[in-house]
Amino acid sequence: MDKLKIIQILKTFSKPEFREFQRFAASPYFNGGRNYVTLLKVLKHYYPDFSSAKFSKENVYSKLFPGKEFKDTVLKTMFSGLNSLAEDFLAQKMFDTNKFEVLHAKLNAYHNRNLEKQFSDTIKAAYDKFHELEIVDPLDALRNKYELSLIEATFYNGRRNLNIKNKEFDVTTSVATLFFMEYFVTYADEVAKSNAINQPMPEIIDVIHNNVNFDEIISCLIESNPGESYKISFYYNLYKARRFRDKKFYFEAKTIFFNNLQVIPKPTKQSFIFLLMNCLTYILKSSKDEKIEKERYVMIKFMFENSLHIFPGDEILPLGSFKNALTLSISYNDLEFTNELLENHINFLHKDLIRPYKEYGYSLLAFKRSDFKHSLELLQKIDLSEYSLKLDIRILSSKLYFELGYWESAFTIIESFRKFLSENINISLSLKEQILSFIKFYSEILKIRTGNRKDELEYLKKNLEKEHITEGYNWLMEKITEIENQ
Repeated sequence: MDKLKIIQILKTFSKPEFREFQRFAASPYFNGGRNYVTLLKVLKHYYPDFSSAKFSKENVYSKLFPGKEFKDTVLKTMFSGLNSLAEDFLAQKMFDTNKFEVLHAKLNAYHNRNLEKQFSDTIKAAYDKFHELEIVDPLDALRNKYELSLIEATFYNGRRNLNIKNKEFDVTTSVATLFFMEYFVTYADEVAKSNAINQPMPEIIDVIHNNVNFDEIISCLIESNPGESYKISFYYNLYKARRFRDKKFYFEAKTIFFNNLQVIPKPTKQSFIFLLMNCLTYILKSSKDEKIEKERYVMIKFMFENSLHIFPGDEILPLGSFKNALTLSISYNDLEFTNELLENHINFLHKDLIRPYKEYGYSLLAFKRSDFKHSLELLQKIDLSEYSLKLDIRILSSKLYFELGYWESAFTIIESFRKFLSENINISLSLKEQILSFIKFYSEILKIRTGNRKDELEYLKKNLEKEHITEGYNWLMEKITEIENQ
């Protein structure tokens, strides 16, 4: 029963959404004369998990039709109809919350009915308030502006004199050019980001890139559309930073961002900051650059200090943002900000994550202060069922066992860690490779530290310097140096 499509949908509903769906299903306008109110009342007894042993087709049917013989086909038809209604409900909710879709629907309705006054007033209000309708993805915002201009040009075609039509055509062409350029450089940037570092770009991107003078086009667009073109320049520089692994293009994109900070809507600021930080991460994959690593922290701290770490309408702080801020603030000894994270910002995580991440954070702090026993005590308090910390706990535990000289525990955890990685299919390949590199060098350093193989240190150090490892690199180098100086 719980595998039915309608049950899968109902499981995702919050309590207010379930009540809203009941009202939706009761409306003759939406249900088309089909009565599903009683069926929903019965299903509500098993909501939200639908895991009760009593939840069966026979029990549902007996409550719907007391005393009547069970007919599976009747229930299948009712579930199918309710599923269609639930799909309509989800689509309606998406439509109601998307101001652009509502606006486009109105304009198209006025267009089809030849209501010029209503169309003119609506399109003017749309342009006047466009900045208020800005959404998180800047490309989507430009796409909607392009669609507005296209609807306007189509509506006025044949209705006014040639000069007006040419003016509308010019506006549409200009916005369409902006849209194409931004779409292409964004797409190219995504390809450059998602491809492996040494994997060639798709041929079509190379052809376009090599045969189009993007710099000249962007300069022209900046002159004609100064309010929009900074986005294209921003995306284009991020694309070049990733494609050519050149940090100068990252800093050009960052300059564009800060030069336009006053005019960029908040959701777009947040989107741009995340794009900048992602770009830094990909640059770091190809080279170890302390300046770039520090730059990541500068941007993360800027994001928190300017209240850009939580998206509008979302009360939950993204876990990745918190973890990056926490580990980097400790790494750069910015302990005032670390305490702010652990005492204030942490409360915006999902409630189930607050306690384990507070314990993990204070364990990291104790490790930073070389209070290794206290760090291990705090770490051992964390509930290991918290999946998002399984890797972090193992990495920190392995470092603590090494620092405390618990050699047997160090060998044991590193072997179990290797087995955990090999059996876990939910860890991304790139992250798995990074951690396996850490394990490889950790194991070699551990063997040297507990044996008599100091002559192998120089060779190991050179290999570590050549490897593009970001996880634990500084700590591993520090342990090699300590052994060298013993």
